Amino acid sequence: MRNTRIGRFTRGYFCTTIVFHFLAFFFGAQIFSFDTFLFALLLTTTTFLPLNISCSESAEKFWNCWDNYPQTISQLYSIRVALGSLIGSWIGVFVVPLDWNRWWQRWPICSVFGLFIFSLIGVLSAYFRLFTNYPINKNNKI
Repeated sequence: MRNTRIGRFTRGYFCTTIVFHFLAFFFGAQIFSFDTFLFALLLTTTTFLPLNISCSESAEKFWNCWDNYPQTISQLYSIRVALGSLIGSWIGVFVVPLDWNRWWQRWPICSVFGLFIFSLIGVLSAYFRLFTNYPINKNNKI
């Protein structure tokens, strides 16, 4: 695959999925489980995909997003969704070791719930940040 933008995106998406798969394994998930792979794929979709779409022009823009200095509205939304997804998937796991024997306690259902709930909280926090007149650089396109 040539060094085009699509090639870099595909390699980055694949590598990020593998990294999240191994991180889930290091936190206690089964390594050869299809559920763990699907969770890593979902986490990559909610973190890497928005950040790559809005911050992929340069490394400086990417690190500005992570330092919470987004320049555009799309960068603000993408960083809030990514952080919400990471925090929510981590917080959602706390019910797995509890001995309640509920259907939603199995891996990765509770992490997926936490991921979606906290990414929604991230979107709402970005909306409220914009609603309170957050200064965005007017020269950049949205």
